[in-house]
Amino acid sequence: MHITFNHTWIFFLITMFINAIIIRNRAKQYIVINPELKDGYNKLFKNFLIFGNIPWIIMGIGDLTGLTKNTFDFFNSKLLNPVVLIFHASIFILWILGSYWIYFNNGDEFLSKHPGFFNFGEPSKSDNINKNKIKFTWALMILGGLFGEIMMWSWDIPIIQF
Repeated sequence: MHITFNHTWIFFLITMFINAIIIRNRAKQYIVINPELKDGYNKLFKNFLIFGNIPWIIMGIGDLTGLTKNTFDFFNSKLLNPVVLIFHASIFILWILGSYWIYFNNGDEFLSKHPGFFNFGEPSKSDNINKNKIKFTWALMILGGLFGEIMMWSWDIPIIQF
């Protein structure tokens, strides 16, 4: 149990790398059909790994330095642990950056031209995803995350020690 709740960030990092491999393999099918997309997919892959792992690295820093006791500290923001606050701030910053990219910097168009993050069956040259679907999906993800943040800040979650 100790490694499960005291080093959860390792599992999240591994999961992110597995997801990146799946996305990379899915993208290969589209690159075969349209080789000019290769640079865009490489950019998506790199940014997915860098930005997607920032919260888990922060969680790992809290774990390795002893500033957090276990994963449950990150569900109890009201304790105002600095590492936990930085963790949640990083998520908000990533949401803001992602929203800016999708809504104001043509990220929706970029993703629609690079299918594979969203899997809708067999690849073809005309697999462009509807940009409005990307914007709507992003908005739903943010709303779900905000709901989770509100719950963490408003509920009294008991601290479990391992």
